[in-house]
Amino acid sequence: MAITGLKKNTIKYARDISWMEGREYKHVSGNGIPHETAACFYNRELVDEWIQKMPKAIRRER
Repeated sequence: MAITGLKKNTIKYARDISWMEGREYKHVSGNGIPHETAACFYNRELVDEWIQKMPKAIRRER
């Protein structure tokens, strides 16, 4: 969150729905055999580009 401003669950949802493994992110592990719960490395340039393409927030009246 400190780098992108996205919350943990937003990143998880984006990985599941919007991002392609191997492009925006990649699972890595010490033994060379990554699995679903392994740590992820992110392509910051593509993630930042994805954030810029998101629609602007709409102000709602209360």
